[in-house]
Amino acid sequence: MNKTGQLSLRSTDDVGDKLALATKFIASFISDFALSWYKQYLNEAKERGIRKSTANGLSIGVLLFIFYCAYALGILFTTKLEKKGYWYESELIQHEQYNIGKVMIIFMTILASIFNLGQARSAASFPSTIDNNLDEGIKKSDLIGNIKFSNVTFSYPSRSDIEILKIISFNVKQDETIALVGSSGSDKSRSTSALDNESKTIVQDALDCASQDRTTIVIAHRLSTIRNADKIIVMQKGEIIEEGNHELLMNNQSVYYNLIQKPILFLKKKINKEE
Repeated sequence: MNKTGQLSLRSTDDVGDKLALATKFIASFISDFALSWYKQYLNEAKERGIRKSTANGLSIGVLLFIFYCAYALGILFTTKLEKKGYWYESELIQHEQYNIGKVMIIFMTILASIFNLGQARSAASFPSTIDNNLDEGIKKSDLIGNIKFSNVTFSYPSRSDIEILKIISFNVKQDETIALVGSSGSDKSRSTSALDNESKTIVQDALDCASQDRTTIVIAHRLSTIRNADKIIVMQKGEIIEEGNHELLMNNQSVYYNLIQKPILFLKKKINKEE
């Protein structure tokens, strides 16, 4: 259910991206339709969220019910023992002053320890190969942040006959931000495409902060986030087919222009189907 909810939120997020990129077209022609369309996806995500919350609430309620029933049975059993005189006949209980409350505390402590041990075991199974506390290694104070790609090719070992990147060459100047864009299947790799909207915002803000006064290469998931890049490199089938800033590429009305216009075309098709 959690996976289904994440997929629903991701679909809503994608619709929001399409609407954001087609703002001018929407404001001029189909604002009411776009709003109702977006609300439809929001309502689907809301319904799944309600079902998920209901299931979680019932699960927690059942667990707490079982826990307190066990607690009540323990108290009832202890009371009966005390009435029959068995309680004080036990030297262990009499001298050590054990009671059901202390037993439950020990029980819950054991459960918490098992849970924490499981988390620690999972973390220990993926040790980091980088020790941030070490002072070893080469430190260059005069490092220049220029990056140069010259005739770079790449293919996976399992399919060495198929080139994923085909003679890629470009330069990145110090403190410059460039963006790699392209349609799906252009041999990019995106670290944030599977994240929900809130997580994307957090990651994007962290990346924006980290890229200040640094040489930065952005692999774009949202075209709306790379408009201010110093250079945009458009890739298709592992090759560079266009490069320039946002204004230049839009004036060329080629591949990048078509990528920007895709949401508008998508909305037009949606309108035609509704009509």
